[in-house]
Amino acid sequence: MKLPYFDFQLPWRASTLALSSFVFGLTTIAPMQTSAVSLKEVSSGFTSPIHLSSIETTDSGEQWIVVDQVGVIYRVDPASGEKNVFLDLRDRLTKLNQGAFDERGALGFAAHPKFSENGRFFVYYSAPLRETGPE
Repeated sequence: MKLPYFDFQLPWRASTLALSSFVFGLTTIAPMQTSAVSLKEVSSGFTSPIHLSSIETTDSGEQWIVVDQVGVIYRVDPASGEKNVFLDLRDRLTKLNQGAFDERGALGFAAHPKFSENGRFFVYYSAPLRETGPE
């Protein structure tokens, strides 16, 4: 017996209910409860923001780190939306295709588990090939 394809991006309860309906022949489906969702713009002016992290600092509490693919990493205050350049990697990046889709650039950020104590962090970005590197 071949099982039908199920969309696994459905909420867990919905896909479980659909699977049990198929296997056990249930004919009724109970409605799921929904919650209201709203959006609020906190900050703007990014070119291509692709990553958001939350960090805890000893001086100002929670801050957001926004990685903009063009090579600038911003520190954003979630209460006011004020942003400041945290790290500028543009001079270290491989040349990006401006105005066209590109999968290169600044791609990620990870704070050390003890970031508030030691300030260590890690970034993932596309750098040009080194002259001594493999082709």
